[in-house]
Amino acid sequence: MRMNMTLALGTLVAVAIGTSAATLALFADQAGGEQEFEAGTLVLYGYRDFSDTVDGPMFYTTPEEGVSTGGLNGRRPTGLWAPGDSWKRALILRNDGSLEVKLTGLGADLESGSLDMAEKLTYVVSTDLNGTEKVTEGNLADLIASDVAFSTPLTITANPTASPGFRPRKQLYFHVTLPLEADNSLQGEELKVQFTVSAEQAKNN
Repeated sequence: MRMNMTLALGTLVAVAIGTSAATLALFADQAGGEQEFEAGTLVLYGYRDFSDTVDGPMFYTTPEEGVSTGGLNGRRPTGLWAPGDSWKRALILRNDGSLEVKLTGLGADLESGSLDMAEKLTYVVSTDLNGTEKVTEGNLADLIASDVAFSTPLTITANPTASPGFRPRKQLYFHVTLPLEADNSLQGEELKVQFTVSAEQAKNN
């Protein structure tokens, strides 16, 4: 039994910088000197990394399916999936904003394909390569149905003046498994899912 599966990555950022039109109205000029105020920014950039450090899908069966926005084919295709297959990929989240970021949860959007296949797939997200420092885990179909909150949010400090290569980041490892007990009904099925990581400002939140 062989199956085709592509799992893309994405970032869903919940921006909560703690300012509004009403709040900014409190910053009106006062007698005694000119005042200047600037609200912080939350900018999170995500890209894959497993000897293939570009944006684009994390799990892909062919190099062409793993193409990045820059047009580069993927270098780590999984090939068609079979029962018992288990693959690991890394997602790097870089903080390009001026506010410390708090990663709060994970979701998955079904872009195309079979929910039957998603019901068989399990996932583990960890902060270490071996999967011992787990952030969350579960069944992919359940994640598609409902986002999960991290029991302990993960923070990424801010250093917007650093060059992009040196800005603060957090690496998450995604480990996806198709159990051996998956049956023949999945033969020829395809699945395309996009993971989303939710984030918000850490300060005052």
